[in-house]
Amino acid sequence: GGNVIYHGADPAISQPISKAEARARFSLPQDKMIAVAIGFSTATKGWDILSKIEMPNGWIMVLNSSKGHFNREQNFSYGVQDRIRKKSTNDDATKAIDLQRGFLTDEELSILFYASDVVVLPYKITSGSGVMFDALAHKVPFVASDLDFFKEFEEIGLGITAKRDPVSFAKAIDTLGKTYDKYSTAV
Repeated sequence: GGNVIYHGADPAISQPISKAEARARFSLPQDKMIAVAIGFSTATKGWDILSKIEMPNGWIMVLNSSKGHFNREQNFSYGVQDRIRKKSTNDDATKAIDLQRGFLTDEELSILFYASDVVVLPYKITSGSGVMFDALAHKVPFVASDLDFFKEFEEIGLGITAKRDPVSFAKAIDTLGKTYDKYSTAV
């Protein structure tokens, strides 16, 4: 036996800003639900499947990655792919936007979370996730791989876990969108 103590996070901005203002700061669409993926663009973090997720209608994926300098894992860059256009606007054919901003300041990260509706965490392995805790601090639920760590938070209604494949993630994002108020309230 023993106690489990979770580390937490706080927004870097003392006064939360509106979703509309946050989206305007990053030139993101106002009329879509935003699934955000943030962090090191490595296979361990699941970035190898992000470009394969067919986003449900009304949703767009927003990516911002930093190169993982601490390992020899392949980094994935989506900026050159046709189906992901940098800084695209409300084009219905665009299902993802790669911000290509690299490392974000704490304030920029807070603004991006305030602009988002869900954080996507398709990890292959995990012992924890600072990105998930940051998202929760900004009242953003998650869609994550069905790893034990994430299942524990799913059980208390803070997000949804899915098999780590593009189709399962798309279905989970769609489900979360259809029941968004339930997850938003729980977070």
